[in-house]
Amino acid sequence: IRDQILEVALTHQLVSRYTSLVAIDDAVVRPDDETLTTEAVATNMPEGVEMTLAGQPLGGHAESRQAIRWMAATGSPVPMTGLPIGSTPATYNFLMGLMLLLMAVALLVAARRLAGART
Repeated sequence: IRDQILEVALTHQLVSRYTSLVAIDDAVVRPDDETLTTEAVATNMPEGVEMTLAGQPLGGHAESRQAIRWMAATGSPVPMTGLPIGSTPATYNFLMGLMLLLMAVALLVAARRLAGART
């Protein structure tokens, strides 16, 4: 059935479980005689993250502009400190799930014992 879905989706340019659409623009936006250039583009920092320049924390607007100029001139990102290691407290979630699972098993065993004692 996968081949049939692919055939119909590709024939009619549809999005399916096995296909997706990608937009491609063929328009040239620079003159042919102009060469391509590469430059670093400064980005906003996530809230709560301190930018550092050569190990020194940057505070205020003047230092931030200095860091952006440095990034644009060197093409190197500014070293950052204090970024979180993971997006979730996975160890805590795993241990909590394991504890709840063990509690559920204990309650199941207790309920079966009570049901067996009644009969």
